[in-house]
Amino acid sequence: MMGLHMQRALFVLLIISIPLAVIRANTEPILLAVGQDADAAAEAGRYARVTIPSLLCLRSSSVPCQVLPNPKHCFPNGGLLRN
Repeated sequence: MMGLHMQRALFVLLIISIPLAVIRANTEPILLAVGQDADAAAEAGRYARVTIPSLLCLRSSSVPCQVLPNPKHCFPNGGLLRN
């Protein structure tokens, strides 16, 4: 049963990550449209594009720690303990 919950959580994270990646890819035009300074918008857009690959990785590492009931399997920051 726990595996089913983990799979569903990872699937939901995947589905949510797609629109977030699109928003991050278009951060610079969005910031320019709301009146942000061009230099700040360019830098924020560059940072947002660089961090797109980590979007799913960082979130998916927290799922096992939320699902696994034994706290000795996880670090306090949400990462799994590797044996």
